[in-house]
Amino acid sequence: MFGWLTGATTSVECTGDYDSTIQPGKKGIITDPIEDMTPEKFEEKFWKWVEHQPAFTNYETGRDVSGNKESGMVVAFHVEVSGIAALLVSFKASIYNKYYQKDGCYYIENYAADKDLKKLGHQTVLKPLTDPFRLEIFDMETGARRAGPFLKGALENELKSAEITFEKAEAEQPSPTTPGEFSILVSGVPGLTTTEALWEKTKADMLTKGATEEADGSLKMENAGWFGASTFSLTSYNKEKDEVVALDCGQDATCKEFNGTSHTKVLKDSAQIERWVFPKAAVISDDKGAKALSQVASAIINMD
Repeated sequence: MFGWLTGATTSVECTGDYDSTIQPGKKGIITDPIEDMTPEKFEEKFWKWVEHQPAFTNYETGRDVSGNKESGMVVAFHVEVSGIAALLVSFKASIYNKYYQKDGCYYIENYAADKDLKKLGHQTVLKPLTDPFRLEIFDMETGARRAGPFLKGALENELKSAEITFEKAEAEQPSPTTPGEFSILVSGVPGLTTTEALWEKTKADMLTKGATEEADGSLKMENAGWFGASTFSLTSYNKEKDEVVALDCGQDATCKEFNGTSHTKVLKDSAQIERWVFPKAAVISDDKGAKALSQVASAIINMD
């Protein structure tokens, strides 16, 4: 999650499983004491980092910064994914982060492609502590439903790879199956009338790419990561719900843990494919999260 937030030269060590004062009753993360640091110095470094943080990804083409530290700042990271052999489509998107101070804490909020900043996806809260100076951190994934342009591009690529023809794909469309929510909708899919048929085509394509079939019929796939190391997924057909369900297992090759699920189905009456994604809602306070957040803290502390 946080590789793009780094750029630090020295490390601020973090420890997980800390009794949070930001969210009492929950667990958080705490840094080791940070020498020669004060709340005033940290404030200056934080806002400098907001404006000058490292590239969001290798595919970042630019960014727009708006607002100020008094009212909060928004950074729109513009990304174009193209020219990758594994992709059959190219697409552009913008990712929106909001930064602000409140009640002595510093907030980093990710809204994915939601330019209206209405659907919070991920939140990181930094609270300076003194005597000695440390940072308490509370980090959570909200689990908000997503159907943005990155996910649309991924679905388009999957369909083309499986040789499934379609007319157009659109992100953030009103869901035909869940009123009040939004989905990716793919229109004009001639000859594809059932979700099970979609699964069979998807399965055949995944097997040609090296997926392995598990005992329960699901397919495990190692994927070349767009933003870093290889990741793994586990995909299956849920007959009861009539959905193709894919678990995003991150870098866990065993797929015992997962970061989120995507749900895909064919809408026979409208000749459409619908997809939506749920990241796993969680408070991140384990050793893995502490390691990632130490990079965030280090990047801020090392701002000149």
